Amino acid sequence: MDQMNEANEMRQEENIRTAAKWIMVLFWLSIASIVAGAFSGDAIADLVPLLTIFGNIAGLAVSAAYAVVLIKMDSVDRDYRRAAVYVIAGVLLSAIAMFLPDANGRLESAIWTLVPGILGLVLDLVSKYYEYGAHAGVLKGIDPVMSEKWRRLWRWTLEMTIGLIIGAVASVLAPILGLLILIVVVIGLLVVGVLRLVYLYQTARRLAG
Repeated sequence: MDQMNEANEMRQEENIRTAAKWIMVLFWLSIASIVAGAFSGDAIADLVPLLTIFGNIAGLAVSAAYAVVLIKMDSVDRDYRRAAVYVIAGVLLSAIAMFLPDANGRLESAIWTLVPGILGLVLDLVSKYYEYGAHAGVLKGIDPVMSEKWRRLWRWTLEMTIGLIIGAVASVLAPILGLLILIVVVIGLLVVGVLRLVYLYQTARRLAG
């Protein structure tokens, strides 16, 4: 029995070291994703279209690498692999969306570009649900306060996403109200994004001891 307990403790310590190492990698990949996203913005697209293509491809590559890291953390928590599946699905969807024609005012084309956007939003939400849940689970017996922060961050992410959808619908029915809602939601999403980076870094440092 003592040997079994000792083996379990050694396995748990190994999982914690593995999580600390790869979560720090997730932190740096998240920063790389932000940089790639800056190159794919509309302002860049108008000035240097080739940079937009580079930004999109770089963003897909970073997301694919993110999924690979999550898979490597499968031994720590199975939810990391589940998160990776949805990240990969999002990468494939984004790659397909890159080849879809512009709407150019046509309703049919607009629908074809809107659907991948909605699906991508759903896939991103589900991947974050599993990833944040896994972070919380790893930290549960080590730092309950940090664990609860991850669960709270997921709730905030869900609320901001719902707000984004409400704002988009409201902007069609009542443009001024919709714009106000979208401004608040965008600020909220920026805060959530910053907190995600902070929590990734803090989690990696906490697990590293």
